[in-house]
Amino acid sequence: MFEGVFPRVSPNGKLIAHIDKKSIILRKISSYEIQAVFNVEGNVGWVDWSPDSENIVFSIEKSMHRNEVHIINISSKKITKILTTGILKDLNWIKNKVDWNLYRWKVSSPK
Repeated sequence: MFEGVFPRVSPNGKLIAHIDKKSIILRKISSYEIQAVFNVEGNVGWVDWSPDSENIVFSIEKSMHRNEVHIINISSKKITKILTTGILKDLNWIKNKVDWNLYRWKVSSPK
């Protein structure tokens, strides 16, 4: 039985990421074996994969009007906060970098 919410399959079809309370769990699709667990401070709102399956972007809900956006590099297991904002309007991957629109600002993450 699948546990967790908002499962996302990696673009290469090898891993699945899902939210379980205050963690992001990565599992191999072939065996359902846990590949990695990333514990975070706060409730995870959503997860998404980069097109190359090397990174996961996710949000942490800090308060009703304050979210943080983070990136996990799957190889290094490094988690980097890239944005603290109010409400996220749009998110796109452009050449494996995150590009998102806030209500009046356009911000790009460092590579």
